[in-house]
Amino acid sequence: MTSYLRYVLISSLIQNQIKPKGTALKHLYLKDLRKFIIPIPSIEIQNNIVNKLDKLTKETEKLQTHYQQNLNNLEELKKSILEKAFRGELG
Repeated sequence: MTSYLRYVLISSLIQNQIKPKGTALKHLYLKDLRKFIIPIPSIEIQNNIVNKLDKLTKETEKLQTHYQQNLNNLEELKKSILEKAFRGELG
């Protein structure tokens, strides 16, 4: 249940229930958590949800890494083209 609860707590369902006083929420107390409406499906459904979200999280991390590598490659290409341009090597 801990993985399921972690996902529930970061979901918009709970985040929308958290109402910070002032500019930022500094502490979240157990008495506050007891007031939240938290869906608790069967363990089987919870495990299914967690498995799907874990897979999506891994895929998202892979895509972020790939995207960052592409950005780095483009930056290197830009530097290379600028160096050639400044040396007058572009045709």
